Amino acid sequence: MSEIQRGVSVDTQDKDTRKFEEIYIKYKEVVYKTALRYSDYNREISQEMTQEVFVKLCDYPNLLQEEYIVFFSGYFFSSLH
Repeated sequence: MSEIQRGVSVDTQDKDTRKFEEIYIKYKEVVYKTALRYSDYNREISQEMTQEVFVKLCDYPNLLQEEYIVFFSGYFFSSLH
């Protein structure tokens, strides 16, 4: 891999990391509140579910678009039942 390719790779990772952080800050409360409803308002389970949504989101970087976050969390929670 050339220096240019490595530089592009690092730049892409930095952008993905920043985008993930922005999305996490913006949507963590929405995802948590959704988790509360799915867990019958169990805070501990809701925190774990919220964490799991964002961990899973890392597996699908193409979903780091804001319009997918609420959909993704709802889909993820519904798949738990």
